[in-house]
Amino acid sequence: MLFLLNDTVLDLGVPADTLARVGGPAASRARLGAGVQSGQEAIFVAGSFSQTHVDLALKVAAEIAVSSEANAALFVRPDRCRSPAQVAVRLVSAPLTTLVAIQQHQARVGADPAYINEHVWNLAAGLQPA
Repeated sequence: MLFLLNDTVLDLGVPADTLARVGGPAASRARLGAGVQSGQEAIFVAGSFSQTHVDLALKVAAEIAVSSEANAALFVRPDRCRSPAQVAVRLVSAPLTTLVAIQQHQARVGADPAYINEHVWNLAAGLQPA
């Protein structure tokens, strides 16, 4: 399974297996709130997932994937953020074709937040109910 975590497409394989491999809870005990909270804490401390251990990024993505229908998560730390709970979170289920296109783009040019915003987050904003 492909999962977009902020500006990087991760290949989780079988999310439950990945979650177990990186020290997360059993798939039956995975909780969306716990995955989101782990992501908020990581971004609050490190500022980006690229500044954390790769297993932490995989754990966050796998726990969200196992416990929800989301395959993309965006964590943003506002400038005046004083606690992990203030890290903004957005979850969506993006088309697989979009994630593959982003993964191929990444392989060619590296991380490209503007490309990802254009193809996932800006489109997702248009899908939100008014």
